[in-house]
This record gives sequence, structure tokens and C-alpha cells, in this order.
Amino acid sequence: MRWLFLAVALAAPVSLASPRAFPLAWDSVTLAPGANEGQLWVAPHVTRADRYTRFDNRLGVMVGIAEHVEMMAAIDVNLEFTGLPGLENKKIDAMLTSLWHVTFHDRGTDGLGISAIGRGSIGLDIAQLEARLILDKELGNTLIAVNSAISRDFLWSGRTGMDLRLEQNIAVRYNVGDGFAAGLEFQARSAFDDKKYQGTAVYVGPSFTLSVKKLWFSVGFYAQVYVDKAKEDHDNGQLLDFKDNEHFSLRFMAGFLP
Repeated sequence: MRWLFLAVALAAPVSLASPRAFPLAWDSVTLAPGANEGQLWVAPHVTRADRYTRFDNRLGVMVGIAEHVEMMAAIDVNLEFTGLPGLENKKIDAMLTSLWHVTFHDRGTDGLGISAIGRGSIGLDIAQLEARLILDKELGNTLIAVNSAISRDFLWSGRTGMDLRLEQNIAVRYNVGDGFAAGLEFQARSAFDDKKYQGTAVYVGPSFTLSVKKLWFSVGFYAQVYVDKAKEDHDNGQLLDFKDNEHFSLRFMAGFLP
């Protein structure tokens, strides 16, 4: 029976995976109606003055709901560690996430894409809402994407922290061929705590994507190159450190067709 299943699978038509264009920025492409794929995201964020490290993880399923509309249902598990040697302080967040991506203008017509994302996540003591506007332009083998996002955290049960973030992304990708592409991404993240500005960090780094039959992989490494601090952090003795950003981050993503 196992060999019969394998023979049928090999004889079936091969659907090629369509990877996310960038690990951080979104582009306007959505799954075809009825298509679906599993996705795994892993993103470590490392190095602060207090030896803080965070791992953001997501496991979900993306489904093409209608023409130019896709939806993801996912579980997010975020791990935070402060003072790594003894793991003295650690926190685990688990959230259920629903994400909707709608494309208003398909770049297949004139190379310009316009889309938007809405995301909602909820855990035991936190809920998050995010809205994102996406513009992208295809110029031959080159893709340029610009994102602008706002997210709001709602905290309860005594939990405190940043409750508002703004994010801007600029990403460029060149399609090398044979399912491989290389790019460069810029990200600026601003944080607020009860409407009080906490700082802005700018990141830059390379990204790579690879598609192999029913699998795709995307990875990017980003270093903090500039920070605009809140006034109370100007004399904290750290060149690139403030309350809501780490010096380095990496995002690995994988998708797989059923």
C-alpha cells in the first residue's frame, strides 16, 4: 500500500510552490482560490544591554479564499529570555492568529500591485491588531515592495509594555532564476507606550528565497544600523539600544504545498 501511494504521488501533476517574495516585507501576490499551503516562521531577535533575546514563531495554514483574497489561521508562540546564562527571567506567549490579505490591484496587468493586510491575535493576557498597506512594482526580474503598518497591543491582567508600533519597509529583490532570488530589505520600527514615544530603530540586511517543487524557503538577516531614542534614553550608555528593539534579527520562513 505504501508503494502504491508513492507511485500515485509521483504520477500526479506537480504544483510548484510560490514563495513569499521577502521574509519581512509583504508583496501583493495571493494564493489562487482553493489553493492552500502550510507555513512555518521562526524569527530570533538577539542582543540588548540586558541580554534580552526573543524568538517569534508561527505555524499556520494559508488558504486562497477567492480571487485576490487569502486567509491564514495560525498559532503564534513567542519566547522571551533575559539574562540567558541562567535563564533567570523567561516568558512564553501563545496566541491564536487570523490574518487576511486582499489585493486591490493585480501587478500582473501593469506591474503595479496594491494590497492590504488585517491581522488579529489573542492570548491569555494580550490581544493584537495590525493593519498593513502594501505597494509593489515589478520591473523585469526586479521586484520593489513598500509596506506601511500599524499595530496595537491590548494588555490586561497586570501586563505592561509597548502598546503601539509603526513599521515601514522597503525591499528590493532580483530573480536570479531556477527558483532562486536575492534581495535587500530596510525596516524602520517605532514604539510607543501609552502614547509616549519610545524610539525608532532602522534595520537593513540581505534576504534570499528558494522554491523547490512543493517547498519554498525564505531567510533574511538584519542588523540595527540607526536608532532615534526617546529623550530619557539619550544617556543610557548604549549606542543602538532602547526598550523595544534588538541589535540583530533573523527571519526564516518555509512553505509547503499539501
